[in-house]
Amino acid sequence: MANPNLPSTIPSTLAPVITDFTPQAQAPFFSGPISELITIASYPTGARTLLASDLNGGFIIQTANTTQTDTLPTAALLLPQLQAPVIGQAYFFTIRNNGTSTLTIAVGAGGTANSGDTLTIATLNQRSFMLVVTAVGDASGNGAAYTLYSLGALAY
Repeated sequence: MANPNLPSTIPSTLAPVITDFTPQAQAPFFSGPISELITIASYPTGARTLLASDLNGGFIIQTANTTQTDTLPTAALLLPQLQAPVIGQAYFFTIRNNGTSTLTIAVGAGGTANSGDTLTIATLNQRSFMLVVTAVGDASGNGAAYTLYSLGALAY
C-alpha cells in the first residue's frame, strides 16, 4: 500500500538536470598499467604436452636443444581448467625457446591453428599466442574447442 504522506513522483524541482558532462578522470582500473599474475613454467629439453596450468600461468620457457614439437592440451582437458570460459573469450600466453634448435607448437585434439599462422619458435626467440574459445562443451569438456592464433615473435 502506498504511503499517502509521500508524493508518487519526484517533483521536477528536486530532480537533477544534467545538460553536459565531461569526465574529470578515468576509472582507476583503466588508468594505469595492467597488473597480471604470471606463473612461469620452465622445462628442460624434450617434446611434451603442455599443461592447462602452463597456459594459465602465461609464460612458458622451453629449452629445445633438438628440433621438437610441444603440443597444447586437448580442448576437453584445457577448457574445464580455464576460469569460466565462454565462447569468444581469449587467453594470452608466451612461449620462450632458450634452446639451440627450433621449437614447434601444435594444437591438441579439439584445437585448430589459425590458417597461415606461424607456430615455430626459433632459437633464442619467444612467440606470443592468443587462444580463443570457440565451443565450451559440457562439464567434462566434451564438445569443447579452441582456435590458436600466433601474435608474433620476438628475438631476445
